[in-house]
Amino acid sequence: VLVDGDSRGAITRTDRIKKWVDGTYTLTTESGVRKIQLSAASGVAVWQAGDTPTTILQRADAAMYQDKERMKPAG
Repeated sequence: VLVDGDSRGAITRTDRIKKWVDGTYTLTTESGVRKIQLSAASGVAVWQAGDTPTTILQRADAAMYQDKERMKPAG
């Protein structure tokens, strides 16, 4: 939740977090070394007059699922 800023600032911040998270990571476990690929999806919603916590979270959730769909490989 971003309380001071606009949608452009929120998108800039979420894009920065996604770039920080996205990538290949090496994990050492009891069974050996594994490489895993991580990515992050985000959703931004701006408060609108009449919103409730539920409605704004529903819009943010829907935006996150749209972001996840955009991340899927074609085909």
